[in-house]
Amino acid sequence: MDRTERKLLQILKRRGQASLSAEELLSHFRPGRERKAAMRRLARLVSKGKVLKGPDGAFLASTARMRIQGRFEPINERYAFVIPLSPGVEDVYVPAQHWLGAIDGDIVDVVFTHKKGRRSRGRIIRIVKRTRSHIVGKVFRNENGTFIDPLSAKLFHSVIVISDETGKAADGLIVSAKIDRIDDRAGRILVSITEVWGRPDDPEVITKIIIDRYNIPTEFSEEAIAQARRLRQEVTQEDLLGRVDHRGLITFTIDGEQAKDFDDAVSIERVKDGFRLFVHIADVANYVTEGSALDQDAYERATSVYFPGSVIPMLPFELSNEICSLKPNEERLALTVRMDFDRKGKMRGSKIYESVIRSNARLTYTEVARLLEQRGQQGSSVGGEKVWGLADDLFAMDDLAKLLTKRRMERGSLDFDLPEPLVILNLRGKPEDVVKEQRNPAHRLIEEFMIAANETVASFLVRSGSPCVFRVHEPPDDESLIALGRTVKALGMKTALSDGNVSERLQHLIEHVRGKRIERLVSYLVLRALKIATYSPENVGHFGLASDCYAHFTSPIRRYPDLIVHRFVKQRVSSKSKRLRVGLKGDALTEAAHHCSIRERAAEGAERQIVKMRQAEFMADKVGQVFTGIISGVIGKGFFVELDEFFVEGFVPVSSLTEERFSFTEEKLCLTGLSSGRQFRIGDPVKVRVRSVQLARGQIDFALVDQPQRIGQRQKGRKARSRTPARPRR
Repeated sequence: MDRTERKLLQILKRRGQASLSAEELLSHFRPGRERKAAMRRLARLVSKGKVLKGPDGAFLASTARMRIQGRFEPINERYAFVIPLSPGVEDVYVPAQHWLGAIDGDIVDVVFTHKKGRRSRGRIIRIVKRTRSHIVGKVFRNENGTFIDPLSAKLFHSVIVISDETGKAADGLIVSAKIDRIDDRAGRILVSITEVWGRPDDPEVITKIIIDRYNIPTEFSEEAIAQARRLRQEVTQEDLLGRVDHRGLITFTIDGEQAKDFDDAVSIERVKDGFRLFVHIADVANYVTEGSALDQDAYERATSVYFPGSVIPMLPFELSNEICSLKPNEERLALTVRMDFDRKGKMRGSKIYESVIRSNARLTYTEVARLLEQRGQQGSSVGGEKVWGLADDLFAMDDLAKLLTKRRMERGSLDFDLPEPLVILNLRGKPEDVVKEQRNPAHRLIEEFMIAANETVASFLVRSGSPCVFRVHEPPDDESLIALGRTVKALGMKTALSDGNVSERLQHLIEHVRGKRIERLVSYLVLRALKIATYSPENVGHFGLASDCYAHFTSPIRRYPDLIVHRFVKQRVSSKSKRLRVGLKGDALTEAAHHCSIRERAAEGAERQIVKMRQAEFMADKVGQVFTGIISGVIGKGFFVELDEFFVEGFVPVSSLTEERFSFTEEKLCLTGLSSGRQFRIGDPVKVRVRSVQLARGQIDFALVDQPQRIGQRQKGRKARSRTPARPRR
């Protein structure tokens, strides 16, 4: 930095947060050559990010607080976001003219320039690291050469093939190509094709594209695999030292039909004045030591990723499906949370300790739900002998779960019943149906017990003065609640969500639509208005569960934050000779929590995309068929329709309706024909024809089957209703 640059910075720093115009700055330099030199140096300081230039043309010295490091994520060719690597910092909006040649996934330094509304805006000043070593896309050729249309990343450079190492990259095939050089000035990326994946309509190829897009690791390191294979696959006498022996306690797992990794089991006893519940969680920390190759791979993944018919596990098979899985009739090491409840479901005491268990049975949600439905009809064989042999314990669990649900609702917890699409695959792995995956009483039973165990463990660590990775969920902001209020008003419901007890009002809204056609729609709208739950070493509570202290503890096989919590628990409850030394603390713990939150979002994104692709694959042979459905979303370009027959959503573009122009009213989520007055609103029933399916994008397009409406009557009906006196509230 030369003398002129230092002088410019000194002038700006003396002004603090007050900006200076170019004229004010240059007035400190002599006219002529000195002032021209100062202008050049000022431009250089701006390009380095040491000086910020605001939208009004004024200048301000940047500080460390104005600069952050994050991951570059372009949205389209006009703008992008930088996602901070450090927690507690909001995403930064960056317009295209300030990208500095960054491409999707790059780690960059960005400086804040100004705020527009609630959104921080900035400019990239340095590309710290190129994280993308390859590009996946479709080959196409023209008179100018061979190119790749990127599919696994959002790239706005031309991707030019300079070499095909396979010799098999035909036009239209999906390939993986290594990046040889990024030419920012020319806006192009030079690549060499290293692998041919196949055709773009092959579901297996599309799955690989999505996995690559979300950067999901699929291979374990050689060291991690070797460690996993060296593990003993049985419990030894040495393992039992210092553990409570629960092998004689009636214990079982309850999971989905396809589950293979059983990380939680339950036991119960009816006692004189209530219930004694045992939640046993696989002691993964006994096998995965901090800093080991297994631990490093688990940390990098941070979560298992579940696709229809398959899973990308956080831990190798030898742990996730074998020694750590609480399989029936096998001795397994566990961490047990014992909780005592009175007859009203209030917890009277708890204890957490290391144990050894032997599960008596592997039950499914379906067979347990059938048993609970048959309650009071002893002798029925609907549930099967195995389930009926455990009927007394399951009935006791059902009684306790209902009490816990009631108490949780009373404290303000939100109870969503938001079914997810369940893709049913045939023996060849092809989708044969898409249905709603509903929660039944067995799901609710296990959910209540896991919530109770998670709260108990989090509270224990807080009382012990131990660090913890909390599962936190902040309350929604007023703007989101006001927007939600406008939307539900457009659906014909009146509620002031931003006034009074927010939890109570949201709970009332959810209950109001329970069992109705628009229940899923409203539940989704409420969920969208809420903030995203994340991981943090700071306890700010969990709004959705109305919990003051909450952590994830019950799934250490598939979630890394749970494994961290296990280590902190074992640090407190293990015998002195076996007590763990946990090195993850301070800034490292904060970074780990943030990393797990980011990887969770990536896994969820990949899972959603795979399901969409499978839904599109299921609808591919139904092009031309007509279905009924409900409008589930409205935007300026058209509206989404959720079908009645299958749990599938598609899009009706405005351009496909008529030649008439439509206007979009965001406040009412409504499209209105400018000449006919015809309206398409969220919640309206419609009839559609499947127009096209794009497998690679997971996109289904519908065409509206014309349904004439008496617009005049509809509008008159609205006016008449508006003149009707409101009923008094009861």
